[in-house]
Amino acid sequence: MVLGDLVIEEIFLPMGAWVYYGNQPLRVGSLPWWWLPCNSIGVFLAAAVAFRARGYLLGWKVLFVVFSTPMSVAGAYGAIALPCWFAVNGDFGYLVTQMCGLLTMALGLLLFCVILEVVLERNAFEMDGRDVDEVTQVVDEEENYHDYE
Repeated sequence: MVLGDLVIEEIFLPMGAWVYYGNQPLRVGSLPWWWLPCNSIGVFLAAAVAFRARGYLLGWKVLFVVFSTPMSVAGAYGAIALPCWFAVNGDFGYLVTQMCGLLTMALGLLLFCVILEVVLERNAFEMDGRDVDEVTQVVDEEENYHDYE
């Protein structure tokens, strides 16, 4: 998701589709890199919640995803972007501005790990795939999927 956001931003920023104003931290070229976790982690949260609730999101209940996605993006953005809001709208020096950007990146990584642990029940630091329980799915006669753990 972060890579996709990076590609989209680098294509549309030079075209003038939008402009980042103010004292932007972690600016590399025309893109402030602190936006990458802000733009992607909220979508990851929405996808994780939809994945966890897939057994319940049947029929009209699937509309939950339509409403939960903007709320997830806004919640994640609000949770991690506060240091950069201060930097962009304040009159701080270079070092403080860059530290705010790094703090936002660190908060994004922390939120990503929390989503993995809490929502997906996966160890964020288990990289080899061992000790991961498969989610058991059972298909009943009506072909509805239910999770049983």
